[in-house]
Amino acid sequence: MKLSSCLLLAVFFIVVLASSCRKAGTSPGIYVPWDLDTLMYAGGGSGSVQIISVPPWVNADGAMILCETQGSLTDTGANTSKYLRRWGAAQFAGGYAGEGGANAGEVSVNSVKLSFVAKYPRRYERHDTMMAWNNGGFNHWHVEGAGGVPPVSADIEGALPSFRDVLPTTISKTSDFSLAFNASNTVNGDMAYVIIYSQGKRCYSNVVSTNGGTATIKAADLKNAKNEYLQLSGFYDAKSPMPVYYGGFIVVVIYSNNVRTFGGKQFALVKQRVALGNVTFF
Repeated sequence: MKLSSCLLLAVFFIVVLASSCRKAGTSPGIYVPWDLDTLMYAGGGSGSVQIISVPPWVNADGAMILCETQGSLTDTGANTSKYLRRWGAAQFAGGYAGEGGANAGEVSVNSVKLSFVAKYPRRYERHDTMMAWNNGGFNHWHVEGAGGVPPVSADIEGALPSFRDVLPTTISKTSDFSLAFNASNTVNGDMAYVIIYSQGKRCYSNVVSTNGGTATIKAADLKNAKNEYLQLSGFYDAKSPMPVYYGGFIVVVIYSNNVRTFGGKQFALVKQRVALGNVTFF
């Protein structure tokens, strides 16, 4: 099958406040909330890792994030794939000019070490089942301290956020898209937002409270959405052919932020849930 666009999964950090569609750009600083999310490239995944940033919800000297990504995608063969993956990431202000975050020495969560990625935007990350999280008790972040980053030893308590609603499978291009958050569909999160992907662009909602807030993406931002054949690397069993999807994608991000001070600098401890689904536009 000839695909109109082949979208591959890559790692990057973004922060979202305003509602609009944006392409990737770069900006210095450490911004939270973060979404370790998909950076999609057309035509086989060529390109470099980039950062998207807009004015921050919280401007911190560093951020440490633990997230669970859950998804349910239906391919063109009507096969539905379930996905659940946990990942950890951290980034700290500093480093070499133009090269992003500082190397702060060893970084771990619950004694599981994160790997430092030395190329821009210079961050720590790990993606595997070893990223254990204690939903019923304390969880420990450790930062050795180096490169202008002070040592950090922080315990964070509580379960990861949970999203209990069903994602839509169709989205109108001529109407505003809204998703309301409340106690019936959101647990343990403080804030939330929505991203809709189409043709390599991301349309972002406003960031809202999970206690009665409504995230909205305007029809003006959705009017150019287009159904196309898509693929996502990493979202399939490597022993099987890569599934083909049709339409676009929707992502719901729910997170809680805990900002603390160590060595005179502020660090955000973030717990996050990402829900992923595919949609068609009409």
